[in-house]
Amino acid sequence: MKDSASIDEGATTKELQIRAENESVAIFQRINKTMKRVRDANQAGELAQAMKTGFLGLGTAKKTDAIADAVVIANTALAEMNNLLQESIRFTCQSIQFAQVMYKKMAFMMVNGYKNTNGNITKLSKDSKKAVQLILNEADNFVKNQLAAEKKQVELEEKLDEKSKIDEEQNQRLEKLYAIFDQERTTVNNALAENDKIHKEQKERLFELKKILDEKSQMNEKQEKDIQLLLDYTKQKDELDKKQSENIEKLMEDLKITAAQRKNVLIFSIIAFAISISTLAFFILRMLGK
Repeated sequence: MKDSASIDEGATTKELQIRAENESVAIFQRINKTMKRVRDANQAGELAQAMKTGFLGLGTAKKTDAIADAVVIANTALAEMNNLLQESIRFTCQSIQFAQVMYKKMAFMMVNGYKNTNGNITKLSKDSKKAVQLILNEADNFVKNQLAAEKKQVELEEKLDEKSKIDEEQNQRLEKLYAIFDQERTTVNNALAENDKIHKEQKERLFELKKILDEKSQMNEKQEKDIQLLLDYTKQKDELDKKQSENIEKLMEDLKITAAQRKNVLIFSIIAFAISISTLAFFILRMLGK
């Protein structure tokens, strides 16, 4: 059996079949040879057990030595068989493809026999078939386990691909959301800036309006004072006119003036009233001029 590293992973199916057939023949030959040694050792042990000893134990030592030698040979052969099986299993189970090809070749040869170096068909013994069946069982389990592992790997990769796809879609959605958020944030910031500008302008306008209102309030206060002064003056003038009228009436009664004199008095009163009106008009014009 050649070194397992010599199997080319890129070998074709036909190359694998040729290699599997050659290796299967080599394994079967070694199994047959080793199993023959085991059978011979067992037969030797049986013969040793059947040896008869003489009177007083004569020949006992010889029998004991024969049995011991048979046991040693049998154990050695069994150890070689165990190593051969382990080596064959490791060689067979290098890969799924090679294990499948080896399984088919060995199963066929186990039933139909194999060609020896002379070209003759050699059949496996019952014990050799049991040993080969162990290899086949391990190869079959290896293939099943590997296929199951590959299936899980494929499923895992599909899940990972699906997850990657979902992650990519989520990333794209997040990028869109971030873009919308940035846009909305820019819009909000612009609106806030515009609002600050409007607020500032309104504040300035309110300040100007307050200033105007303060000035108007001062003007209204001054106008109220002027109006009050005018009212006071008018009141005083009315009182003065009333008093003058009373004086004139009293004077006319006292002097018992004639009609002509009354006329003169009337003219005098009209002149006095005109003077009062002129004085009032002058006072009003002077206030409006302020």
